[in-house]
Amino acid sequence: MLTRWTAGNHFSKPHFHPNDRYITVISGTWWVGSGPNWDPANASVPMPAGSFVTHYGKQVHWDGAKDVDAVLLIVGDGPATTMPFVSADQLK
Repeated sequence: MLTRWTAGNHFSKPHFHPNDRYITVISGTWWVGSGPNWDPANASVPMPAGSFVTHYGKQVHWDGAKDVDAVLLIVGDGPATTMPFVSADQLK
């Protein structure tokens, strides 16, 4: 899937996917964070164009764009579902 995160401090809330996802940053800067504590301003890490990130299945993370758009190529097994993180019981 090819997707664009638009600039303007747009971030997902903590979530996970049932399957692994492999992400290449095509352009811009994509910001990523992990775990249930959502803090884009202080706990996100910049991934510039050319970066490669693996989101392993059932690992809680969040991500987005700050000052520039980010275009991502996301590859993985389907179905491509996103589960909002509520409690650790979901990850069993």
